[in-house]
Amino acid sequence: MDITVRGTEQLTSLAQRFREAANSGLRDELRNTLSTLGPGIIDSVRNSARTTLPRRGGLAALIADTSEFTAPVVTTPTEVKLSVTARSNVDIRLLNDGTVRHPLFGNRQHWYNETVKPGWFTRPLAGIGPRVSEELNQTLETVARKIEGK
Repeated sequence: MDITVRGTEQLTSLAQRFREAANSGLRDELRNTLSTLGPGIIDSVRNSARTTLPRRGGLAALIADTSEFTAPVVTTPTEVKLSVTARSNVDIRLLNDGTVRHPLFGNRQHWYNETVKPGWFTRPLAGIGPRVSEELNQTLETVARKIEGK
């Protein structure tokens, strides 16, 4: 983007447009973009659970269908961020690291660790990163065009 400013009035006007974009428009646009991406990200994580975790015994279905996945967009004066979280009766962090802890045949006196394929949660998030970057770049370009008055 090339901007040419001549005179104090143009500089003042341009500065005002930048402030307006930074204070409301840019944050709103970024929040909207991230909000529209959230459901797709959650679907990717659920699909990863279904295809990566063991189906025998029902772990894949349990995690994919009964876990609570959220992708709230948090806006502060200095940042806009999307956090993807999961809540379940199963230790999600441990499971993502490649271990599931379970009782033997329902006997809660004897618990065992079993190895599963790690990264079912973090891998789809890393894979969707380029798409998120592309969407955010398009949003920034749209806001830049608004600042330029186009």
